[in-house]
Amino acid sequence: MAKFRTRLSFSKTGLVCSGGATKAAAFHIGVCLALRDKGFSFVGGKSDEPCPPDSMPFPRPVYHPHQIHTYVGSSAGALITTLLAAGVSIESIINSFTKDPHFKIPGHHAEIPKISYRDMLAVHWPKPSHLMKSLKRNSFFARTLESMLLRNLRLPGLFSTRGLVDYLRKNVLTTNRFNELKADLFVVGTRLDHSRKIIFGRYGTEKTVDNYSQYTSTVPIADAVGASMALPPIYVPYPIVHPGGKLRYYIDGEIRETLSTHVAKENHCDLLICSYTHQPYHYKEEIGSLYDYGISAILIQTVYQAIEQKVYGAKKSHENKVLALKTIRDFLKEKKYPEEDIHELTARLQDKLDFKESLHYLFIHPEPRDREMFFGDHFTLDSRTLQNVVSIGYKRAMSELRKYEFVPTTI
Repeated sequence: MAKFRTRLSFSKTGLVCSGGATKAAAFHIGVCLALRDKGFSFVGGKSDEPCPPDSMPFPRPVYHPHQIHTYVGSSAGALITTLLAAGVSIESIINSFTKDPHFKIPGHHAEIPKISYRDMLAVHWPKPSHLMKSLKRNSFFARTLESMLLRNLRLPGLFSTRGLVDYLRKNVLTTNRFNELKADLFVVGTRLDHSRKIIFGRYGTEKTVDNYSQYTSTVPIADAVGASMALPPIYVPYPIVHPGGKLRYYIDGEIRETLSTHVAKENHCDLLICSYTHQPYHYKEEIGSLYDYGISAILIQTVYQAIEQKVYGAKKSHENKVLALKTIRDFLKEKKYPEEDIHELTARLQDKLDFKESLHYLFIHPEPRDREMFFGDHFTLDSRTLQNVVSIGYKRAMSELRKYEFVPTTI
């Protein structure tokens, strides 16, 4: 079978996990379980020798390519990658939410407390002063019915991610500082009052990518995760006070971009394993049209289609660049150009295009026929439902991973 697989040479692996509430979190767990069974492991826990922010220990730790030590997470993906980076094992995560002895992973694994609905859906009670301030800015009455309705929706959200932040602080994190972790953890959020994506991690603003993407190293891990999971209008924007007393609000990390794969690429990963659950429904006779399932199913399909197009566009762009470089290289070889000139030209092109030909993407997502992944509840904590989603994630990941022969190389 190995000779029919695609060979992938790689030196550093990055795990990128998207959002989608508890359903996506369970799917990511299944993917991680499959990665472990295929020989990958997860670096986590507090570093024995913490380093200052915006720096790495010297000499830099050298990990085997199969040891995943770069994590990029948004929303629910931020929660799972934080658990891994904190040193919580896949076995411990699975055993923490299931009571089924047939699903529990045998052995002695430290269990973490199960996340409760109170943790996940902490009610947001607005302060009267905030409501009064809003009323002063906008009067109750307006010229049109639409303006009056929108103007008087004063609540910024129904729930808060504060419960999940407190859960991480009390039950998971042995340190709340990114720079004190063994692994490189990056949590993605979105500025509410700016068109900028913020990447919380050990690195500061000198690693700004452009005007729309910026790194910061001054935010505690738990608060970064709370900001990344603040999906409007379900969750209220998450407030963070930065050094100097500047208050900023953040919302879900996937508002601007579904999979922030560029973060793993910028941090020198050449194998990017991307787990996401936004798979649109494809018509099946026994299920019928989404028209008959009402507005919620139609809205989910609309969002999933928009997200799928973003992911497809990024994949297609990478494939086109690979093809373009191959075409240039083949053409110059036909014209008998010196090999060193061909190498120099293609290297310059990759630099100008901010592109790495040796970069490999593995996209793991549900299949269109996975009915439960589309119609299932996003915020459920039912153990049987989560177990089933973990199994779906595991099977999908194994199906994808079997296509490749992974060849680790040294940096």
